[in-house]
Amino acid sequence: MGELRYRSIHDLVIPLLKTDLNVKIWGKHWEGIGLFYPDMKVPKLMYQGILPFQQTPRVFSSTKINISIQTCKDQLSNRTLDILASGGFLLTSNTKAVREKLRPGINCIASNSPEETLDLVTYYLDHDNERKLIAEHGRELAVQQFDYTRTLQKIWYEIETE
Repeated sequence: MGELRYRSIHDLVIPLLKTDLNVKIWGKHWEGIGLFYPDMKVPKLMYQGILPFQQTPRVFSSTKINISIQTCKDQLSNRTLDILASGGFLLTSNTKAVREKLRPGINCIASNSPEETLDLVTYYLDHDNERKLIAEHGRELAVQQFDYTRTLQKIWYEIETE
C-alpha cells in the first residue's frame, strides 16, 4: 500500500468511519480496508463504488468537504488538483508537497492526525463562509498554476526532445 498512503488513510479516512457524519467514499477496493486496518470496514451506506470521471467535478463542487489521500511526499495527487479545479473544499495530508505547492488554511486544509481531522471537519462544517472562501481560493490557485494548458507548456520541450 505504501507508507504515506497508509498514513494518509489512517489520518483522514479512518476517523470519519467512526462518526455518524454523512460520509461517502468513492473509489476501488475500499471494501477490503480491513486487510490493512484490522477491525475496520466501510459501512455499506458510505461506500459508493467507482465514480465515473465525467461526474467528478459535480461531486467535488457539491460536497462540503473532499478528502484527497497523498501517496508521495514531493508530489500532489491528481485527485487533489481535480478537487481544487472543481471548486471543492479540500482536506488532505500535511505533506511536503502540500506545504510547498498549496497554502493550507488559505486554499485547502491539511491534517497531521486523526484527531486533527475530526477537529477540522467539525470546524469547517460549522463555518460555511470560511469553507467556501478556502474552496474559492483553491479553485483560483488550480486555474492559475495547475491548468493543463499551463503545465503542458512547461514540459512540452521535454516531450518533443524525447
